[in-house]
Amino acid sequence: MKFQITFENSGDSVDFVSVNDEVLEYYVYQLNQQNKNSFSIRNKAWANSVTQRINQLHLTLSDVNSWIQELTDWQYDVFDFDDYLEQHNLNKLHADWVNSQGQIYDIDAKRKQSNFSGTAELIHDMFPDSERMVVLGNVLSKLNRTQQYGQINLGTHALEESFSQLRFEMSDGSWQQFPNVVDKSILTNNIANFGLTFNHLGRTLYNKFIHFDLDLDHDDENSYNELLGFVTVSLVPSQTIPLSKEYQAWCQSHGRVPIGDNLNLGNIPDLQDRLTYYRRLIYKNLKSNNTFSIHIN
Repeated sequence: MKFQITFENSGDSVDFVSVNDEVLEYYVYQLNQQNKNSFSIRNKAWANSVTQRINQLHLTLSDVNSWIQELTDWQYDVFDFDDYLEQHNLNKLHADWVNSQGQIYDIDAKRKQSNFSGTAELIHDMFPDSERMVVLGNVLSKLNRTQQYGQINLGTHALEESFSQLRFEMSDGSWQQFPNVVDKSILTNNIANFGLTFNHLGRTLYNKFIHFDLDLDHDDENSYNELLGFVTVSLVPSQTIPLSKEYQAWCQSHGRVPIGDNLNLGNIPDLQDRLTYYRRLIYKNLKSNNTFSIHIN
């Protein structure tokens, strides 16, 4: 079954393929019956934070480029604003940052290249005569630039993680709750691109296992007993993650059916090929405070 989320005002949409038809149909029906099929981002500052992360990463790269070439004879790539949402660019930045720190800095060659002056001469004085070839990471440490240089790594990861789990709620701020009438065997630990957010009062069975309520002493289990008005969009690779044999054995020892932590609804079939497109689409719409609704094709 195919479905989509469609943003108001822009009309932009993201297409999904369902992984749980029965739940999807029931959930969308309930939303439409109560005129509540409208979702907005829970973190209202999300779009601003993405803007700030892009700007900060660009500024960091520009600042580092103002001095890195003197040490390495190369500079980092910098990009137009939207191109920082391209994963290939982020992967290259990260790889350059990782690999550069093992790059060899030739103290004598750099002194000669700089006519025995400036930063090269300063670095020469920082190392004993027995050390002529040193790794760049050590040079950066001597120059007190390790923290600034590390911001390339932190900034890259922060931008990537911005799109890993976007949580949405009813756009009118109301609390919506429907009884879950579907067999809970559909709960898995799989990772999907769209699903219902666990925002319930209680712990799932799996959550009780990982937090050592191993004798089920406490009566606070809630394994999606209700379907709530909270959903999650995750622009990450979908994954099939089997329940561990330890968890399954524990469930069986208590006479319980092993179920997972996630109630997934669907995946984006072309996410790998169009990741940048979807990042830009979601960023643009959330920057405009657009809400979306769920539609089954």
